[in-house]
Order: sequence, then structure tokens, then C-alpha cells
Amino acid sequence: MIALSLIALATALGSSLLPRVAAHGYVQDVTIGGKNYPAWDPNVDPYQDPLPQRVMRKVPDDGPVIDITSPDMACNQGGESGAALVADAAAGSQVTFQMVRWPSDHLGPVIHYMADCEGDCTTFDATKGKWFKIYEDGFDNGLWATTKLIANNLAVTVTIPAELKSGQYLLRHELIALHDITQPQYYPACAQINVTGGGNQEPDPASIVSIPGVYSGFKWPDIWSEDFNSFALPSPALAKFAASAASSPAPAPSSQAPAPSTSSSPAPAPSSQAPAPSTTAAPAPGTSSAPAAAPAASSTGKAKCKARTTKRSASEKAARRARRHAAGHAKRHHQH
Repeated sequence: MIALSLIALATALGSSLLPRVAAHGYVQDVTIGGKNYPAWDPNVDPYQDPLPQRVMRKVPDDGPVIDITSPDMACNQGGESGAALVADAAAGSQVTFQMVRWPSDHLGPVIHYMADCEGDCTTFDATKGKWFKIYEDGFDNGLWATTKLIANNLAVTVTIPAELKSGQYLLRHELIALHDITQPQYYPACAQINVTGGGNQEPDPASIVSIPGVYSGFKWPDIWSEDFNSFALPSPALAKFAASAASSPAPAPSSQAPAPSTSSSPAPAPSSQAPAPSTTAAPAPGTSSAPAAAPAASSTGKAKCKARTTKRSASEKAARRARRHAAGHAKRHHQH
């Protein structure tokens, strides 16, 4: 009897807790690039052998993360480690997260961030991510983002920035419940995507935040206060993008050689042709004609020296002829 009573008590206690546990939610599946992928199911997947391969990282259950300084804030408990799969998603395409359930009184924002995996998402530590915001919805025209989510069949769709450079990224889906004014509740979950056909841009450094850390010092409003009618979502703002430094082309080399320095006089350029021979005939030996004109500037000094040698030889020959004539005349005169 005692044993049966204990079992009955345990069953009753368990039944009383079920509605509270079931009141929360988690991602059921995600549609990426037009293809549907089942998300990690915390009630089934941990008990499979082998473990199922997912594009969504693990979540432990449907409960919240409470401590905003915890590493679990990045991608939930166990989500710091990679999942087995990465889904292709074209830049500019849409991704839809489908929740399994969400309680109507868990009012609050829906926010999405991305972080570059710097290579392979399956091995990337989510706590090292440099996160930038691509989607946010808070309180607008009297409606909370979570209320809109419920009205949209528990689904929310976000667009991957068309200008974002290609590569693997974490896409962080987050619901924040503000129904407990003493303790906001955070429900993060991360998908691994491979952005294809992207541009050459990356988020501006001012758009980057760390998670955990993004909500440090932020005061959430009392949504049940009679004075509450609006509030500004926590920073950062939606990411702005700029050309990636890695994709900026280096300056093209000059197609011309640099001009020579003007600080020193350049050497004269050699003549491309031999100097034309003189058309003036050389004077006959012993004449009074002036010597031939000096050669052009392109001629060498050696030519001048040769002309002077030729003139001296002609004079010497004339003198020798005169001496021979005088000697012959004297000899003939002596014989006669």
C-alpha cells in the first residue's frame, strides 16, 4: 500500500509539472534553400544510435537560458559544439524556423544573428563567434513578435543578406520571454549554413557583438505595467555591410617604366646610324686649299688625327722630290 501510494504521489507530481514543461518551446524544423531539415529533438535524438545528423545544433530541452553571462547564451546548452551537417543557402534567400510550440503568455522579441564560422561550422566554437544582427522584431502596434509568431503557425522567416560574402555561418534564432518581470528567459538555437553566391561584403565592425555579452547592462521593461507602450530593442542595430578587405584588389602595377630621375644628366644616346661619309674631295698634296671640314659630332677624334698625318706625309714627299731634283741638276752640271 505504501509503495502504491508513493507511485501515485510521484505520478501526481509529475502530472502537475507536465503543463509547465510543455509550456516552453524549441525549433521543430528549419527550411533552408527550399529544403526542410528536422531540428535536434531533445526528447528523441539523444537516445538514438547512431545519433541523427542535423544542421541544427543540440538543445537540452525546451527550457530557457537564464544567465546572460553563460556560454549557453550563444547556441544553448551543448550548442557550443558543432552539428554534423551544413545546409547550402544562397545569399538573399530565406530561412524559416518552425517552432514545435510557444505559449501565448511568453511575450517578447524575436531576434536573429549570424556569425562567420571562419571555415568549418562543424568544428566552430559558438562562444567565439563575432555576431551581427540580421533580423529583429519587438513590440509594434500593440503586438509582440512572439504573438505574431503564433499567428503565423509558429514560424518565422528571415532573409540572408544578399551582399554577404560566401562561406559557412551560424544562424542564431532567438526568442526572449518577458512575462516574468524579475527574470527574462532566453531561447537560442543555431543552424549551420553555407552561404553561396554571395557578394564581397562583411559586417561593419560597429555591427559586431559577443554572445554572451550582448545583453549585459540592458534593462528589459515591465511589460505588465500600465505605463508600458513601447521600448527600444537592445543594440546592436541591424548590421551594415562594407567591402571585405580580403576582396579589395591591390593597385595595378604601372604599365610604363618610371621616368628617369632629373637630378642627373642622362648620357647621350648613341647614334643609330654610322656618320655619312663626306662628299667633299680631299685636296691634292701641296695645294693651298684648306683642309677638309671637321667631321660631325658623332665622329671620333681618331679621324682628325688621321687627317693631320696625311697632310704631313704629302709635304715631306714634296721636299724629297725637290732635293732629288737639285742633286740631279748638280751632278749633270759637274759632268758637263
